[in-house]
Amino acid sequence: MSNFHPHHYRKLLCNVNKRPFSLDSVIYSFKMCSGGSMWVVLVGLLIFREGIWIETTQEDFADGIYERNIYASHRNGGAVEFVFKYDLDRNGYIDLFTAGHYGDNVYIYWGDADGYRPDRRRAFPISGGGNCDAADLNRDGYPDFVVAPNRCKFIRIYWGTSTGPDPYNYQEFPLPDYKDEACFVADLNKDGYLDIVIAAYDASNFIIYWGSKEGYNPNNSTLLPSDWSCHNIEVADFNKDQWLDLCIVNMHGGYNCIFWGSENGFEDTTMLQSFDWDAHGLSVADLDNNGYLDLIFTGCRGFQEAFIYWGDSSGFNRSDTLHTDQCYGGSSVGDLNKDGYLDIVFHRGWQPGVSLTPCIYWGSESGYSDTNRTFFGFPIEGSGGTVADFNQDGDLDIFCNSYSTGNSYVYWGPDFTTYTALPTDRDHHGMFREVGNVYDRGYYEDYLSSIYDGGAVTYWRRLSWDDSLPPGAGIKLFVRTGNTPQPDTSWSGWVEIPNGGGIPASLRARYIQYKAHLTYTNPAYLPVLWEVRVEYGSGVGVEIMPSQVDTVLPGEVKDYGFDVTNLGDSIDVVDLLITDTLSWSYSALDSVGNPLGDHNGNGYPDLVIDSLDTVRFLLRVQVPETVLYGVVDWFELIARSSRDTTVMDSADLELVVGLAPSVVIYPDRYDSARTGEVVEYLLYVGNSGNGVDTVDLRNFGTRPGWVVIYLDSVYQPLKDHNHNGWVDIPGLSAYGGLDSFRFWVRVPDSEALYVTDTTVVRAYSGYDSVVWDSVVVRTYVYGRRVLVIDSSQVDSVDPGAEVRYGLEARNLGDKGDTVELFSRHTGSGWQVIFYDSLGNPIQDLGYLGPNERVSFSAGVRAPVGALAGEVDTSIVYGRFVSDTTIYDSVLLWTRVKLKPGLSLYPDQVDTGGPGDTVDISFYVQNLGNGSDYCDFVVVSKYPVVLLDSLGAMLSDHNGNGKPDILLGYGEVVRVVSRVYIPAGAVVGEADTVVVTGSSGYDPEVSDQVVLVVNVVGVMINFAVVPDTSGRVEAGRSISYGMRLEYEGNVDDVIDLEVVGIEEGWGVSLVDSSGVALVDHDHDGLVDFGSVTTGVYRFGLVVTPPRWRGLVGEIYRTYLDTVVVYGYGSRVSKSDSAVVVTVMVPPVDIHNYPNPFAGGTSFIFSLSDDGVVNLRVYNRAGELIRELVKNRRYELGVYRVSWDGRNRYGRRCAPGVYLYLFEFKHKGKLDRIMKKLLIRGK
Repeated sequence: MSNFHPHHYRKLLCNVNKRPFSLDSVIYSFKMCSGGSMWVVLVGLLIFREGIWIETTQEDFADGIYERNIYASHRNGGAVEFVFKYDLDRNGYIDLFTAGHYGDNVYIYWGDADGYRPDRRRAFPISGGGNCDAADLNRDGYPDFVVAPNRCKFIRIYWGTSTGPDPYNYQEFPLPDYKDEACFVADLNKDGYLDIVIAAYDASNFIIYWGSKEGYNPNNSTLLPSDWSCHNIEVADFNKDQWLDLCIVNMHGGYNCIFWGSENGFEDTTMLQSFDWDAHGLSVADLDNNGYLDLIFTGCRGFQEAFIYWGDSSGFNRSDTLHTDQCYGGSSVGDLNKDGYLDIVFHRGWQPGVSLTPCIYWGSESGYSDTNRTFFGFPIEGSGGTVADFNQDGDLDIFCNSYSTGNSYVYWGPDFTTYTALPTDRDHHGMFREVGNVYDRGYYEDYLSSIYDGGAVTYWRRLSWDDSLPPGAGIKLFVRTGNTPQPDTSWSGWVEIPNGGGIPASLRARYIQYKAHLTYTNPAYLPVLWEVRVEYGSGVGVEIMPSQVDTVLPGEVKDYGFDVTNLGDSIDVVDLLITDTLSWSYSALDSVGNPLGDHNGNGYPDLVIDSLDTVRFLLRVQVPETVLYGVVDWFELIARSSRDTTVMDSADLELVVGLAPSVVIYPDRYDSARTGEVVEYLLYVGNSGNGVDTVDLRNFGTRPGWVVIYLDSVYQPLKDHNHNGWVDIPGLSAYGGLDSFRFWVRVPDSEALYVTDTTVVRAYSGYDSVVWDSVVVRTYVYGRRVLVIDSSQVDSVDPGAEVRYGLEARNLGDKGDTVELFSRHTGSGWQVIFYDSLGNPIQDLGYLGPNERVSFSAGVRAPVGALAGEVDTSIVYGRFVSDTTIYDSVLLWTRVKLKPGLSLYPDQVDTGGPGDTVDISFYVQNLGNGSDYCDFVVVSKYPVVLLDSLGAMLSDHNGNGKPDILLGYGEVVRVVSRVYIPAGAVVGEADTVVVTGSSGYDPEVSDQVVLVVNVVGVMINFAVVPDTSGRVEAGRSISYGMRLEYEGNVDDVIDLEVVGIEEGWGVSLVDSSGVALVDHDHDGLVDFGSVTTGVYRFGLVVTPPRWRGLVGEIYRTYLDTVVVYGYGSRVSKSDSAVVVTVMVPPVDIHNYPNPFAGGTSFIFSLSDDGVVNLRVYNRAGELIRELVKNRRYELGVYRVSWDGRNRYGRRCAPGVYLYLFEFKHKGKLDRIMKKLLIRGK
């Protein structure tokens, strides 16, 4: 505790000549900092009961009362902060530890919004596992990582960084034995440096490494006796003497020990004996809510019970026994079911080989019982764990370190049926530190200060403090006072005081004490208390509040209320000193609007206020009529005590002038015009508001067909400067800004005479569209000028030719004029030429008097290369030369005709045997300028049919009785002429087939092709066999035995081809010796060479691709169906065999896409025939949707879609879900569980 501070020193100096005193002069020393140097200054001061008590250094805070989770640190000179750091990478989520006993690594699993994943962890190479703890040991702002690895003869501190502890930057302390496996970090001696307890230094001792300003040194340590101390250590102030005590679990010796902390270290011990050997595990909490901590001991091997030692004012005098079986991992405590009683999680099992299911003993008013417990999860060799709300969903979750199974597990609350597996190798006590207050696991800690002596009955005036509050954290402070050196029944109760708030006068006393209540909602975000200030004085004090900021408008009158509090110990007259920067008119009024009086006659309005009473007054402000937008007037209001005019407080009133827009537009206008004419009106816009404004312009009521245009003073179109869709006049200055614009109105050509258009033009403020003014513009129609061009037409034309359209122009107005001609929208390459009635080219129609008419024509010429069906849409215009706004137009729609042309080629010769079918291909090319049908006529001796390129017989599409094909512009199509040679044909005979193709549009346009077929020797029988199938694992090969059976009277080369090979599959053809077949006749296909009648054996080798996993869409190549074709070279014959190969996939599943917002698909592969179930669960393990239920599937890959809705048809909330896939086949059950993430839309 420090009674003096530089601020306190300055305050005393200010008051040394203004207050009476009765104490002797004494000399005090205190610290002052300047320029990075430190002086100790001795100052002779006269001490009064007036000043400030500040606690800000480590020494100030160290004499307080607090439990193990917080300490008085040296950070930034001094602070009350938390010891353990739950979030080592500082992302807002709790991180978890696993410690492989025989593996190569200790792991930190990083928590995040998705929970924990095997791919989000950091490995710390170390060949032994044990307790891990975390704290900012060197106060650099980054959590450090302490590991006590069993079997390693050392401990390590991994130093923290901005992204978490560095696996390769550590400090290591050697140990003489392999037995260490437990650690605990706390400030045991209250020196502001964290200490590290390690069990065991050797089989007979454990060790404390004392923290210091220089860090940690093996020479700065203390050995304490034990009997192979092990998992785990607990630290707390068990006897409430304000010093932390140590509770040690001894593996051997049959007893556990409490080492009692004191100012001189750990001198006394208490033995707790109720078992023989193999103690393992310890938790501390106030289980019976009697205000004293209780102990829970567990063990393994022969130790198959848990013992609860109940604490009370006399110590630990009795114990209860729970038949938990072996608990190698100890226990964890938390109110899991939120019923107000602490529950106990027992981490059951023992290595090696004893796997037991974890269980929860439920707390109740009657305590704990073997009959009131719940098992969860599945059997493991439990080696540790902890309880906390890891996913921040409001329910506690359970982390279980597991020595067996290759994983440790996070069980998600509230029902603990769903879990996340975290891979590790024989996790050995990795996690033990429990979250929350040591008594009730609440997310809070209390710091109780030392007692401050005011020297006599003191008027305590104000409490304030400095803190750091991350999201969800808070600090509240309470005070109590009394007149005895230690709190007793005469003291006041605790009174909460807001930061900066006054302390009630009823708490006047000689002694004062404060309590800080530090709270948090997320263990990753913990508060820090930096400084506490208690002001006290002679009993004079005032307060005025609140400071205010407001927006006002020109000419407005507003009242602002201020509260003045007399913080003194008797009635006071409080003067009000009011000033402002712009000299606006204002007055001070009481709460009902009456002017304040001057009770003490000093020229200032004032308030008479009783001690600790609060009185409200009003400041009435008159805003000037013409003040500009954005101007700020700042009022300072000082409340000054009349008892001591040096005692005062102030509040501010900041008034910002808001925008008061006002616009005007003038004058109304009237004019007349003839049809087709434009009338110009000059209009003015003014700004009478208090800020520069942009005035938007809009018109209403304009007659249909009339056109209005807004122009500036130089006849440029007005623009939309503020991008709101309307033209405007920008930058009109406040209070009188003026500009003009020109408003054009055009009368339609077809408007009737003697009508009036009434257009309303409105000017809107660009700041507020409800502020506007308007004018009326009236235009009267007194005559018209009309030109008519008749009429729009449609025709067609040959490529390169011209078509002429007969047109007429008529002047229906009352004034003659020359009519000029022009065209628009004429297509590229097209031409429009105008002719008079005699056919002579012209540019205009000459003078056309009122009611006269004249005939002319427009020739439209198509390009030479125009395609059939191409369309030109030229618009022909006629307009008066003297007034180009008077015009008319017609549309000339011209389509290009079809001009056909065909070519058939080439003439060909082919051979075939008696009874053979010979296919001879030829080509048809469209030489016309558009699509056309080609009709065919065939003349031959043998039967002939015509086929398309796909082998389908040609049909009659245009209904003229002839087979045909449709040819696009310039298209070339292959046609097959299939000739059937009669069985009785004589070798050496020939048939000449003449095919004639003619245009379907013009049959006179035609061409021919001549095809000759010569009869030769024949092939009697030819076959590729057999059709077959097989199964093969991914990446392996399968060979099929195939054969070619050939019979005929002519030798031939039989080509082989394999078609239908799926992407990624490999297929090859080999001879009976396994040698790859080659291409003897160099036609691009492998063959046997020249063959005669006989059977030829060969092999088909099929290799499926390696299994790529189920990524994205269905991987479809699990099945490959290929066809092995054999083709005769001399004789046109072929045969084929179908070979089906099924790739046997592994059992797998995934969903795609993931994450998703609307829907997703589950894609799964089956290695056999069997029965499938697929269900979706939430994180709580509740069934959301059953997508597949006991459905039988064959081997293969399948897809099941899900629309993201639950079984009631409602869309699921965004978040993480689990799906379970079950596959029953041949007496086996495969189960796969995975996560999916639904995003918000």
